[in-house]
Amino acid sequence: MLKLVLPALLSLVSPLAAAQDAEPAPFELYHWWGSAGERDAVTTLRRYVEQLGVRWAESGRVQQGNLIGYRQTLAQRIEQGDGPDAAVVLSTDVRQLMNSNALLLLDDVAAANDWDEVVPTAVQRLSRVEGHWVSIPINIHSTNWIWLNAALAHQLDLPVLDTWDDFIVALEKARQAGLVPLAIGDEAGQHMLLFEAVSAGVGGAEFYRRVFLQLKPTEPDLELLKVVFARMRELRDYAQTPGLGLRWNEATAMVRTGQALVQLQGSWAIAEFNHFGLVEGQDYLCQRFPDTQGMVLFNSDQIVVFRNQRTSDSVRAAFATALMSPEVQRELNITKGAAPARVDAVADGFSGCGRKAIHDVRMGNMRGTLLESIAMSGASPMSVSHAFYPVVSGHFRGEISDQEALSRLQAIWTSP
Repeated sequence: MLKLVLPALLSLVSPLAAAQDAEPAPFELYHWWGSAGERDAVTTLRRYVEQLGVRWAESGRVQQGNLIGYRQTLAQRIEQGDGPDAAVVLSTDVRQLMNSNALLLLDDVAAANDWDEVVPTAVQRLSRVEGHWVSIPINIHSTNWIWLNAALAHQLDLPVLDTWDDFIVALEKARQAGLVPLAIGDEAGQHMLLFEAVSAGVGGAEFYRRVFLQLKPTEPDLELLKVVFARMRELRDYAQTPGLGLRWNEATAMVRTGQALVQLQGSWAIAEFNHFGLVEGQDYLCQRFPDTQGMVLFNSDQIVVFRNQRTSDSVRAAFATALMSPEVQRELNITKGAAPARVDAVADGFSGCGRKAIHDVRMGNMRGTLLESIAMSGASPMSVSHAFYPVVSGHFRGEISDQEALSRLQAIWTSP
C-alpha cells in the first residue's frame, strides 16, 4: 500500500525540496522512547520519514522514564516558539496541546484517508477534540498482558493461567522453586498497570468503565474495590525484594533471562523480546491477565504535529498520511509489539501474541470492551489519573492499609 501512497506524497514534497536551500530544515520528532525495543521502533519511523525525501532529526529521548520532565520541556519549547515538528504524547496531553492552539488540524488528511472508518471508536476518542482530528494514533498497546519465561513455565508444569486461583498457584510454585515469582519495580506506573488489570479481573468491563472512565462508582463497586486491594496486597508478597528500583524494561529482562517467572506489562514488552532475539512459544509466553479475557485495556501512542514555519504543510500532511498507512502501521507495530490502530489490519508477519492482540482489538471494538488504561492516563482527566498513582503505589509498598487506600480513592472521586 505504501508503494502506491509514496509517489503521491513525494509529489507534494519534491517541489518544496527543490525550492529550498541545499540544507533544508530537518523534520524533528520529539519523543521519550529509549529502551532497546523502542529504539528499534524509532529506526522504523526514521526510515519512512526519509523515504519522503525529508531529513530526520529527533530529540527528547534522554528523558526516558521521566514523562513529567518530558512534558515540561515540550511545553517550554512550545511557549518559546521553538516547538518540534511532531511529538509523541499521551492521550491526555492531546487536549491540553489543542487548547494551546499549538497543533495542526488533521481533518483533511483524515478525510482523504478514511480515518473515521478504520480507526477503532475508542481510539478516536483519544485522537479527536471537539470533532477535529488533532493527533495520529500509531498503535494500540494493550496493558492487561502477563509475560512468562517459557522454560520456567514448562519446568513448573504450568497450565494457561485463566483464573486468579491459577495465577496464585503458579506464583507459589515459583517461590517454592526458589525463583522470583513476579518481576515488578518500585515505579508507580508499574504498580498502576498491575492495579488496573487486577481491577478489570475482579469487576469486569462495566465495573471498570463505571469506576475509572465515568468516575461514578456505586456502593457495590466499593465492595469490589476491597477485593482489588486485598489481591494487590497478596501480589506484593510475590514481588521480588532486591530490585525495587527496576525500570519496566529491567523487570522484563528478569523474565527474559530466567530470573523471574512472570511480569505484568504492556505489549511494548514484545519489542524487548524481539530486540534480544527471543522467540514466542520457545522463550516467552503471553497470556491475558487472569479473568480479563475479552477485555483490552489499552494505550494508543499519539503523535501530534505542530504549527511552525520550519517545514511546509505538505510535508507534515505527507508525514501524517504515511504514519496511518497500512504498511507503516504493520511494520512499526511488528517492531513495537502493538496492534495497528486500524480495524482492517492484516496479521501477516505478527507473532502469535501480535495476532491475538489484533483479534482482541477487533472484538473489543465491536463489543465495547476496548477500555482506556488508567496507568497510561487515558482513563480519566489527568488530575484524577495522577491522584490515583500515590494511593495505589503507597498501598502496594505497604505504606497504607486497604481501607485507607479505598478512603483516599473515594475522596478523589468526590472532590470537585
